[in-house]
Amino acid sequence: MTLPTSRAQVRRMIRRVLSFTLAYVVIGLGTATLAGAAATALGRTRWRLAGWVLSLAVFLGQIAFERIRRSEATRIVARDASLAVAVAAFLLALLGPVRTHWSAADVTRATLFSLALWPIATGIPPYLAAWAGAAVFGKREANLLSDSRV
Repeated sequence: MTLPTSRAQVRRMIRRVLSFTLAYVVIGLGTATLAGAAATALGRTRWRLAGWVLSLAVFLGQIAFERIRRSEATRIVARDASLAVAVAAFLLALLGPVRTHWSAADVTRATLFSLALWPIATGIPPYLAAWAGAAVFGKREANLLSDSRV
C-alpha cells in the first residue's frame, strides 16, 4: 500500500476518503431507515437492494473520478476506494448494533463482532475490485489517448 508523502497529500487523501465514506454512511442509514419503514417484505428488499446499487454507483464513481479525473495510480485508487468502504463499514457496524440491539443482553459482543468483522469483510474485496477497475479505466484511457494521436 502506498502512503502519501507530504502533509498536504495526507490531508487531500483523508478529505477524499471521508467524502466517499460519508456518501456510503448516508446511503446505508437512509436505505436502512426506509427499509425498516416499508410496509411489506418486498418493500424492505427493494430498499436494501437500492442501498447496494447506490453504494455500487458511489464505488464506481470514486474509481472513475480518481483514475480518470485525478490520474491517480492504480494502487492509490484501490487504497482510497477500499479505505472509504472499510471506514463506512466500521461506522455502520458501530451504529447498527447500537440501534437494533441496544437493549439486548449481548449488545457488547454483537458490537465488537461487527466492528471487527465488517471492515475486514468489506475492505479487502473492494481493494481487489478497485485495483482491477482502476487498471481497466487506465487501459481504456491509454487506448483513447493513443487513438486521438493517430
